[in-house]
Amino acid sequence: LAVGAAEVAVAAAVGLPSVTGGAALLLATARLRSADPDGARSAADTAAAAAVALVGAGGAAAAAVVGAAADRARGRDASAVYEALTVAHAHGMRPPVVDGLTLAGALARDAGRPSVAARLHGAAERLRAEMGAVVSPLSSLLRPPPAFLAAHADAVVEGARLGQAGAVGYARSEERRAGKEWRSR
Repeated sequence: LAVGAAEVAVAAAVGLPSVTGGAALLLATARLRSADPDGARSAADTAAAAAVALVGAGGAAAAAVVGAAADRARGRDASAVYEALTVAHAHGMRPPVVDGLTLAGALARDAGRPSVAARLHGAAERLRAEMGAVVSPLSSLLRPPPAFLAAHADAVVEGARLGQAGAVGYARSEERRAGKEWRSR
């Protein structure tokens, strides 16, 4: 139902970049939820193109985060999230930073780095709380299970102490560290 409604919204928004971008982001998230990562990637690309046309690279950061989540779901390299985090932070776009930190945490979980994942989750939760925002549909798909959070509660608290700049910097440093470990294997 959500996918169909979002598809109708995207089709109706032709020629209206701001509406097209928002509707395409909703469609991308709905397709991820429906286990259609290829469709999610396509919709995220549509959202990115609309955002760039409307507001430049900063506006494309949210689409880049959703696109990276689609890549993760497809079993592909999702490291584009780290650049998207940097761009979103540089442009003061907090919601994509929160979603990006949540995705970076999911990538850390995938790589067997639970403490890193828990810190990134803690940082994302703090920023979300500061905004007074509810959990986005994308973050709800990527959040760790409660048992994981309970098992790594100390790391979650450590992450919650990071501000936005610290959290983005931490995610980027962990990206580099993980890349070095992977290359040394």
